[in-house]
Amino acid sequence: MKLGRLHAPLARALRYANVLYHSHRKIPVDVIVCYDLAYEEPCYLLVPVAFRTLLEADLVVELYRERMRIEQSFRDLKTHLGLRGLDLQIDIAPRMDRLLLTFCLAYVLCVLLGESTSIQQARRWFEIRRRTAHHGTRRTQSALSIAMLILSDHA
Repeated sequence: MKLGRLHAPLARALRYANVLYHSHRKIPVDVIVCYDLAYEEPCYLLVPVAFRTLLEADLVVELYRERMRIEQSFRDLKTHLGLRGLDLQIDIAPRMDRLLLTFCLAYVLCVLLGESTSIQQARRWFEIRRRTAHHGTRRTQSALSIAMLILSDHA
């Protein structure tokens, strides 16, 4: 059965137990399907059978959402704060600590600005939404991206 045939009720995660993953190896996993009205496509999460009693379906969905926020933060650090390909050749730990602290503070301030009500209202001027959802959202800009666009806008 293909993943697209697995369904879940709106706003609630549903677990399909003992699904055989991979056509040749047939690894038993649980598939958690979550469909939320805020997103255009359902989310399919694979969980090892051994974790069935430890991880309820709703907890798995919440952990995945939190992971996506963390991934977006790392992407922002690399893209907007210039940390992509950072390679240190000498031990400059104290200096690097101060630099990273400064980056983190600037990042937090920009994200807070990007999450403010007035900035979220301005999002429509700075964002072109995707036609189809990607990772559960049609938005193309993070809160940091929107804040930086607004801070750099001279109009």
